[in-house]
Amino acid sequence: MDREPVYGGLDDGQVEALLPDCDTCVAVEIATIINPAHFYIILPWGKRTLDTLLDPRSTDPGEDDETLDELVTSLQRRYGNMTFPQRTLVHYAEGELVVARFAQDGRWYRAKVLCSDDRERNTRIQVFYVDFGNKEWVSERDIKPMEPQFLHLPFQAIECFLVDIEPTGHADHFSQKAKKMFQEMTDGKTLVAYVKSRSWSGCLYIDLFDTSGEEDINIGKVLIAQGQAQVPRPHSETSLTSRSGSEGSLLLIPG
Repeated sequence: MDREPVYGGLDDGQVEALLPDCDTCVAVEIATIINPAHFYIILPWGKRTLDTLLDPRSTDPGEDDETLDELVTSLQRRYGNMTFPQRTLVHYAEGELVVARFAQDGRWYRAKVLCSDDRERNTRIQVFYVDFGNKEWVSERDIKPMEPQFLHLPFQAIECFLVDIEPTGHADHFSQKAKKMFQEMTDGKTLVAYVKSRSWSGCLYIDLFDTSGEEDINIGKVLIAQGQAQVPRPHSETSLTSRSGSEGSLLLIPG
């Protein structure tokens, strides 16, 4: 079965600096949806727990650090009006960090090169946007080397898996209806994630809640109740990662 590759991995230092601890609740925003059980998040207030966010006496030790919004603004200022020499006869290497212009809004974002396709006259390069979790093919004119001053902020996109759900029946993938329902429940919202575990590579395994109403909503349980997901079968041969295979991703931000 196809597996969705993991791009934009974190080194050990970045994992500790960026990822919340297990058994904590943190505020999250969905950046890119692969399916209801596999998506990328950003942490709008970093790894601060919900308890500290709600405590008026608590201060943010990183409140003077540069934010993602500030970094993106700096990228536009630097790359938006610059004229770069044409890069010729040089191939971008797989894994190379670059700045790429996102087709949907024409803005520049940090990215990592996945692969290139030079079979046609105009070389196309597939990139992974390390701060948002989506990928796309861009032309060579829409990709530039990343300057060192834009590397200090850890990559903000965190790969997540929603625990205790899988596609209904014996399907290999979630339906488009399930994906749409998950999008409608999460789009444009600040949600709460309960971190159940995390992997050595920087992935989080979470429960996800919408706490904006009078009652907290467990999004996984709603999907199950609406028939768009089911509790994983005992001794299932498939896992969350194997079920996230070749499904297309849905970008919520930037844009």
